[in-house]
Amino acid sequence: MMKKQKGCFNRECDANKTKTKFNMSYKYCPFCKNDLQYVCRKRRCYALLPITDKDEPFCPSCIAKDEKLKEKRIQLAKNAITVIPTTIVAMPKAAEAIKEGIKVVSNEGPKLVKEISKLVPK
Repeated sequence: MMKKQKGCFNRECDANKTKTKFNMSYKYCPFCKNDLQYVCRKRRCYALLPITDKDEPFCPSCIAKDEKLKEKRIQLAKNAITVIPTTIVAMPKAAEAIKEGIKVVSNEGPKLVKEISKLVPK
């Protein structure tokens, strides 16, 4: 289980300006000597944690974001599962089309280069 972290909420303090987080063992800010309060453990979040019985180290908004992201990943995985079989069926057709394209370019390529070079201003 992850432990909570603490942060200083004194706006003039350097620890608050840099969003520095401290271990649970700290009771007072080493910079300004004010009381430390529990903050969200997410890297870029410095939100004050609500006082609850749970030892949840993340704020409610970060938990909601994580849930949304988890649902999105599950949906993307479901979509990929439905797309993969159709891709496997379409692969031989795409390979044939690429081979045909290579044949056309190898046969008609020099003619196309001459035509394009006429259109490009020097």
